[in-house]
Amino acid sequence: MVGQDGGVVGEWGAEAWDARVGLLRALSQGVTGWTESVRAEIDGTAAWPDPDIASAVSRLREQLTQPEDIAALESVVSWALSGAIHTALVALDGGCDGCPTIDLADPEGRTLGYALHEHWPDFDPRNP
Repeated sequence: MVGQDGGVVGEWGAEAWDARVGLLRALSQGVTGWTESVRAEIDGTAAWPDPDIASAVSRLREQLTQPEDIAALESVVSWALSGAIHTALVALDGGCDGCPTIDLADPEGRTLGYALHEHWPDFDPRNP
């Protein structure tokens, strides 16, 4: 079976597959959005209201004076966020000691299935 995105649908059915894809796309957009937020902070085109973060950004802004410096920071932030999402998905899949498998379901009760973390590389914005 093929989902709306053209991908092969597993045993979960088209609707649950589309919800699974929606979750992974939303996580991917989160990585992209937060990475862009960091760039905007460093560029000075945005201001974070938290004074501790504003102070840290101010210090970084003083040190990151070249475009390649800012790009390097963006790469590290994107890598860290992607890693955190992958870890969370592994935990949901029961892949961490002491963490049971958590079966996510859409509003109609259809399971999004297991092995969510195995599909993350297909949605990770760092991958072309």
